[in-house]
Amino acid sequence: MGDNSGNTMNRLFTGKKVYLSGPMRGIPFFNARAFEDARRQIKSEAPCSFVFDPVKADQQHYGFYVWELPADYDWNTLPDNLPPLETIAKRDLRWVVDSDVLVALPGWEKSKGARAEIHTAFWVRKPIYAWPDLQEIIPDVEVTAEPPARPKVTAESIAEGLNRLRSQIAGAAKSEIPGVPEIAAGMSDSDPAELHHFQSGAVRSSDADNEAWHLMSPIGLRRVAETCREGERKYDAYNWEKGMPTAEILNHAIRHIYLYLAGDRSEDHLAHTAWNMLAAMHSEELWPELNAGTLRQEGCKAP
Repeated sequence: MGDNSGNTMNRLFTGKKVYLSGPMRGIPFFNARAFEDARRQIKSEAPCSFVFDPVKADQQHYGFYVWELPADYDWNTLPDNLPPLETIAKRDLRWVVDSDVLVALPGWEKSKGARAEIHTAFWVRKPIYAWPDLQEIIPDVEVTAEPPARPKVTAESIAEGLNRLRSQIAGAAKSEIPGVPEIAAGMSDSDPAELHHFQSGAVRSSDADNEAWHLMSPIGLRRVAETCREGERKYDAYNWEKGMPTAEILNHAIRHIYLYLAGDRSEDHLAHTAWNMLAAMHSEELWPELNAGTLRQEGCKAP
């Protein structure tokens, strides 16, 4: 591809979640090479947050390596070591809905699955581009329903939300869940003497003086949030909060760092590292019993 295609990809895909759709069944090795080539090309030309390649996803989620199949395999048949088609379809359609843009590989028109993905993307108003010329695709369907209007944000709705949050914090302070009352207690109102007074006459508590939330990277936080969503799909929303020792979490963080340094870009290793570091701090504060005897002590003493 020339510079123009690279510039187009940079404009269309930078910072976006890109879903690759295309024919698979009936094609040798389920068309893996075409998916891989498109994924690598997009990631090389545009710093995408994520490119979803269904063949790569089958490897990551189910341990299925397409290149291990014999060349004379029946490519119209779903391999035995993959879950039922319904399970894979649910996963893929969730990614279509959560993506920012869909890229259709050549031959998508003849694929039942690819057509379903492309019509779903069109239904939820995602831009769709043909690979490799990146011409926009408008499927032969008519969408007449208008999306529901977003609720209007007003001063009253904001005040109502804050009051709801205060009630939840007050309820959390009485919770019997370990760690929750301590966290809630740390969010209590400041002493009146520590209030900030502004020239406008407004008054605000000083309980956030030691925290600079506005200095955190919104890009980094978004990528960590996407990693959380990925973990929710793979396990369940609060699986990790059942308790994990810090040493185990750090082991995974270090693994992701070295995979990134080795040049692996098959997943967002930096975001996975950041998530593991946040989880390690969570574990250190809330689960001391899980960490006892698992980490070196001061002076590099073995546990």
